[in-house]
Amino acid sequence: MKSHSKRLEELHLSISSQIHSCEESIVDIKSSAEDFVTLEKDNLLKEKQIEELKNENIQLQKQINDQKIKYQEQISDLEHRLEEYLYKINQNITENEQINENKLIIENQNLIARNNELLKTIQIMGNQNKIREEINLKAEKKN
Repeated sequence: MKSHSKRLEELHLSISSQIHSCEESIVDIKSSAEDFVTLEKDNLLKEKQIEELKNENIQLQKQINDQKIKYQEQISDLEHRLEEYLYKINQNITENEQINENKLIIENQNLIARNNELLKTIQIMGNQNKIREEINLKAEKKN
């Protein structure tokens, strides 16, 4: 019996060791399962964050495109207004040149009129001098 008892005790020790080993394995499996659950939760949270960031990125891209369109419209409007201003400036320059030309024409006409009057005066004075000379010549001949 001793050998049977010893054998039973060895079996009991072996089974106890195996049970203890199984219990340790169960603890390890539970710990691994908890780690896995934690990792899955972290993974789901990160996937959710990634999805939120993607949605935020889409919204930001839309805002960027809207701003880009708005800026392009503003640039186009400013270019159009610049063209209008340049046209008005050129119109004013042309008008000012025409006004200046008209002023010069009027000044030239006034100068021509004064020169004509002066020329007539000089011609009259020249005629008067000829008449005086003729009178003086006649007077000298009489003397």
